[in-house]
Amino acid sequence: MRGCRSGGRSTRRVATEPPPSYSPQLDGLRAVAVTAVVYSHWLPAWQFGVPLGAGVHLFFVLSGFLIPRILLRLRDAPDRTGAVGRFYLRRVLRLFPAFYVVLAAAWVADVPLASTTWPWHAAYLSNAYIAWQGAWQGHFSHFWSLAVEEQFYLAWPWLVVWAPGSTPWGCGPPGDGRRSPGQGCRPAVRRWRWRSPPPVYRACP
Repeated sequence: MRGCRSGGRSTRRVATEPPPSYSPQLDGLRAVAVTAVVYSHWLPAWQFGVPLGAGVHLFFVLSGFLIPRILLRLRDAPDRTGAVGRFYLRRVLRLFPAFYVVLAAAWVADVPLASTTWPWHAAYLSNAYIAWQGAWQGHFSHFWSLAVEEQFYLAWPWLVVWAPGSTPWGCGPPGDGRRSPGQGCRPAVRRWRWRSPPPVYRACP
C-alpha cells in the first residue's frame, strides 16, 4: 500500500469495506417493474400485446447489476469472509422476515397447497418444485422468482469476491474503463420471449 505523510510521519492507508452506494435513479425502474407485474396479474386480458409479465425479468436485471457492484467493492475489504458474512446478514434481515411471515400465515389460513408444498418454499426451492411438477402451484406460483434470487445470492458472492485476478472475468467497478458489473457479472442471460414460458423455465437461476 502507498503511504501518505502527515506532519512528517508516514501513515498507511488501510482498505476498509465501503458502504454500498444508493442509486435513486434505479427506484424508477423498480416502480416500472412492480407496476408491470401487478398489472399483468390483475388485468391479464388487457395487456394489448405488451409483455408486462416480463417486469419480473427487470428485477433480475437490477439484481444482476446492483449485487455484483456491491460484491466487487468487497474484494478490497481486509476481511473478505467477514464482509461477505455481513452481506448475507443484510440480505437475511431484508428478505426473510416478510417471506416467512407470509408463508406461515398461508399455512395457518390453510391456503390451498400450503400444507403440502411449504417445505419447498421454506427452502427457497419453489422453482425446482414447479419444474418437477410441470405445473404452476396456485397462490405460490410467484415464489419461483424469490427462489431464483436466493439461489443467486447463495452462489454469486463466493464467485465474485474470491475469483482470481484483479476483478473476475474482466469486469470491474464502475468507472474503471472495463465492463460494468451489469455486463460481465450477472446471472445467465435469459432469452427474451413474448409468450409466457413453461414452468420448467423458472427453474433456471
